[in-house]
Amino acid sequence: MLTDLALETQQLILPAEQGWPRSSFAITEPPEDRVTPLLAVLDQRTARDQYKLWAYVWLVSGATMPQFAPAELGSEAVAADDASLLVPPGALAEQYASVLTVGDRSQYAAVFAADDDLRKELRESGRDQVAAITEKDGKGRFEVAYEPADGGVKAVRTVDGGAMVVLALRSQETLRAEEGWQLTPASPSAAALWDDGDGTDVLRTAYHDTVALYVPPAGSAATVSLLGVHRVPYAVSAG
Repeated sequence: MLTDLALETQQLILPAEQGWPRSSFAITEPPEDRVTPLLAVLDQRTARDQYKLWAYVWLVSGATMPQFAPAELGSEAVAADDASLLVPPGALAEQYASVLTVGDRSQYAAVFAADDDLRKELRESGRDQVAAITEKDGKGRFEVAYEPADGGVKAVRTVDGGAMVVLALRSQETLRAEEGWQLTPASPSAAALWDDGDGTDVLRTAYHDTVALYVPPAGSAATVSLLGVHRVPYAVSAG
């Protein structure tokens, strides 16, 4: 399924750095078929190169975006090991993956907002899929596991000394039913990856997840919060 990314911007977050490579961020106007804007990360390798799309997320409904320096001044890029933040950008993927996988049992749970939209989406999706099995007098179980993905992170300073961080994760959702059950993918995008006409009693769906997070400065009483997310299934398998 192709996504039309018409980048009609409402805000540009331009780099303060004078050298290359460098990254910019663009927040678009909401397209006709979406409620929320898109946040795009754009890379430029040299002064003569065009900006290329590195990643994008859809902002979550009700997200409070942090403030950035005016475009004419530019916003500072933040290094992966920057210690001025509550969590260094380079450690963020591992910690957020832990929270998405085990929730409040994660050792990092207190660092993150208690119940963001992605955690709600995962919980509700699992509950609905298990309920569909229960309605047919079966027993089901839903599990999700996250881990950091390759590709690095992009982080940019906010005016309060925090940062907006965009990173990639991999996830796997596993839906289990009783032996002999005929599970098949529910979403059109996952169904397009399913090359087996028969169902299965264990259905695994792998996703590439891009997330944008606000990280407050070190010493802040605030928590890391979700700004945007984009999930793409890339593999579906049985057993």
